[in-house]
Amino acid sequence: MEERMAQLRERIARRINRHGMTIPALMFLEMHKPLAGVGGALIQMLAPG
Repeated sequence: MEERMAQLRERIARRINRHGMTIPALMFLEMHKPLAGVGGALIQMLAPG
């Protein structure tokens, strides 16, 4: 399973690079970093006791 995930990540990275979308992809990922903390807190709040 781990090998398949690595292959999938590699394939996605190659496509992003081939289409010249490296910078927009990095910007997208960086913009959503702060939301990870909010999402984690929300999941903890909504989790059953």
